[in-house]
Amino acid sequence: MEKQKVLLVSPACPSCDAVKKYLKKEGIINDYVVLDVSTKEGLDFARRLGVTGVPECAMIEGEGDNKTVRVCSEEEWRKMLKGR
Repeated sequence: MEKQKVLLVSPACPSCDAVKKYLKKEGIINDYVVLDVSTKEGLDFARRLGVTGVPECAMIEGEGDNKTVRVCSEEEWRKMLKGR
């Protein structure tokens, strides 16, 4: 099953900038769709998931009627920050 990783960020968030810089340094930033919650699209996406703070990671899995969207688990965050 194909997974799409989404990184929710805000321009006013210093931690978001640090995470993006780290992912760029590791050469894996392109593995993520970076979505800015200060845009309507980003804010709507975050609200649908119940996200109240950034940075946050989400996973989109499956397609069509089998598509699910969820917030990343702590384990997925750890793996992300280790470059895996």
